[in-house]
Amino acid sequence: MTEKVLILLVLSVLVVVQSAPTCPEGEEFRQSGTACQTCENYAIVFCLPSEEKKCNCKVGYVRDNDNGNKCVPKKDCTKDYFHINT
Repeated sequence: MTEKVLILLVLSVLVVVQSAPTCPEGEEFRQSGTACQTCENYAIVFCLPSEEKKCNCKVGYVRDNDNGNKCVPKKDCTKDYFHINT
């Protein structure tokens, strides 16, 4: 009985591991994400969550729409969207 339970547990873990897609560099697969993951809008305080299961930028990364839509560290955004001229 214990062996059967262990085998089922191992098989279920393998199925879960294999079902997650491979994400590009700077991204990870998540069950939910947010639309506020771009260089243009990551500083927005309130952002609606997305329930879509997909690859999202890792913590500290945002999507750079001007750089092939790749996830880059926030400091590497190609434009300074939040620069205020004084």
